[in-house]
Amino acid sequence: EKYETEVVCYIKEKFTYEMAEKNKTTRSYAAVVEAIKRHKDEPMILACGNAPTFIYAAINTLIEQKVDLKNVAFLLFPVGFVNVVESKDYGRRFCDHFDVAGIIMQGRFGSSTMTVATLHAIFKLIKDYDGVYKYNGK
Repeated sequence: EKYETEVVCYIKEKFTYEMAEKNKTTRSYAAVVEAIKRHKDEPMILACGNAPTFIYAAINTLIEQKVDLKNVAFLLFPVGFVNVVESKDYGRRFCDHFDVAGIIMQGRFGSSTMTVATLHAIFKLIKDYDGVYKYNGK
């Protein structure tokens, strides 16, 4: 409400568990697929702080659903050892190729907490922006 936007996360929804089991994917994969399908005609920031599979699912679904990429931005901070570096590189190459806005933490580090903090900082900058950069109100 503070930023007049809607946060959508389907990770704990029953349909996400069912879709992940049916398609033999992760819940993160299933959740972002559903989120993009339901909100494909709206501007979106796709924020990932945990599962690298989210990145592959998001990119595949954006292309399949023919989403206008001018309305998409990525925050990619997944953490881990399995496929995390490769998924971030895939996300970076996608953003570069299609000129999609994105903030991507390189390497194996990241976290959901860092993703949320970055999202909050971006919203604060947008809300406080009046044509002049402000730091501590100055």
